[in-house]
Amino acid sequence: MSRIDFVLAGLTSWSPLDDQPSVTGSYRWFVEDWTGHLPPCDRFAEAWGVEIQAWPRGFAEQIETALAGQTVVLVSGDPLVATPHGHLLTALKDHGLNCLVRRRPGIIDLVAARIGQRPRLLPASASAEIDLHLGARQDPLLVVEDDQVEDLWHLGKAWQQAGWKITCYANLGGDDGWEGSLENAPAQGLRCLVFQGDLGVSPAP
Repeated sequence: MSRIDFVLAGLTSWSPLDDQPSVTGSYRWFVEDWTGHLPPCDRFAEAWGVEIQAWPRGFAEQIETALAGQTVVLVSGDPLVATPHGHLLTALKDHGLNCLVRRRPGIIDLVAARIGQRPRLLPASASAEIDLHLGARQDPLLVVEDDQVEDLWHLGKAWQQAGWKITCYANLGGDDGWEGSLENAPAQGLRCLVFQGDLGVSPAP
C-alpha cells in the first residue's frame, strides 16, 4: 500500500474522543475545530496518548504544514461537507501528496435520527437563504454556526415567535454537550439550531 501523506480524519460529532483513527507511522496530529466543535487538544492528547496541536487557519500555512511531514487533521463529522476542506485536498494533491479522507457522521446525521428525516443545512451567515426557507414554511432546517460571529439565540427567538419549534445543540462533542429547547439553552457554546414546523417530532430524551 502506498504511503499516505495527509489524513483528513472525521470524528463522530457526538463522541469524538471515542473515535480515534487507526493510523501507523510518524504522523503529526492536529485538531481543526472551527468547522465543527471538538474538545481542546489537551483532551485528545490525554485520551489518546499522542501530541496534538491546533491546525492553522490560514490556507498558506495549512499547505506549508502539510508539506512538512505526514499529517493527520481531526475534524468533526464528515470532512467533505465543509468547502474549505475540499479546496485544501485539491491543493495538496496538486503538490503531489497522497491524501486520505475518513468520513464520519456529523450533526446533520444526529438531527436526522432525532426528527426522522434529513434536514436542509445552511450556515448561520446565509441570512437571506434562512429567511427565505423559513418564510416559505419548508421543513426542517438545520442552521449551524460558521465562525462569522452570528447570534443564533436571537435568530431562533425571532422565528420561534413565527410558530417554529426550535431545538438547540451546544458544545456538541464536549464533556458539557447539551441538547434542548431555546429557553433553556446555555449562555455559551450554542453551535446550531434545528427548525421544525407543525409536523416536527420532539427530540429523543
